[in-house]
Amino acid sequence: GVIEDLPAPPSADRVVFADEPLPEHPFPALLHAEATVWWDRSDVWMAVSADSEVERCASAPASSLFGQCVSTDLNAIVMAEAGTGDVGMTWSVPAGVYHVGYGTVETPPDVTMSVEWEVKAQLNGAATALFTLFSFGLIAPALIQRYSTSS
Repeated sequence: GVIEDLPAPPSADRVVFADEPLPEHPFPALLHAEATVWWDRSDVWMAVSADSEVERCASAPASSLFGQCVSTDLNAIVMAEAGTGDVGMTWSVPAGVYHVGYGTVETPPDVTMSVEWEVKAQLNGAATALFTLFSFGLIAPALIQRYSTSS
């Protein structure tokens, strides 16, 4: 997906979190999900943090002068430095409620940015093994019965 015209953060290095959390991982035991996000500004860093960190930052002073909820203080499950937006930030999506946040290296000009993302999902190893065993359990008896009655 793509999000266009995101406003620049109001303060240098201070994180701004999305209003809405990321969609929750519906089946972490069955599916491995990997998300990647890219952005078009070289002065922007990105992070993904748990709901508890978003709440902490919501009550912190809005200015980065206090050193709270800035890139060096942020408790994030994944973080990408400024200047890496073309490479992107990739992470394994865990169970739980998480928000994407972003900040700038310096006080940003009054500009916007664009973000693009994708999520890839595949069956976990255990789920694949169970599915294989289950399938074999359904197919094998039918094959055994067919070939044992045909002789």
